Amino acid sequence: LTALKEIFTRYKTAPAVTVDVKKKVLFALLDDEKQSSGQLQLSRGRLRLQISKPDPSLLVVDKSTIWIETPASAELGTKPQVLKIVSKSLD
Repeated sequence: LTALKEIFTRYKTAPAVTVDVKKKVLFALLDDEKQSSGQLQLSRGRLRLQISKPDPSLLVVDKSTIWIETPASAELGTKPQVLKIVSKSLD
């Protein structure tokens, strides 16, 4: 988290930065792992993390709001979910 804060501070005023990202999660109790990939975009104090594979999701952060979007799953029969978090301490 400290590294992400340093990067965010450094590029806070940059016109735009896009980085391809990969995430690996190890489920130790299940002896399984899951890998995800997507893009991280930083632009003038805003952050957007869009995971495209295997399970799409979207995280958007600006000066006062965090949005987390999880699309519907036809396989599970779920509807899209959007979580909005408002805070005065994101700046």
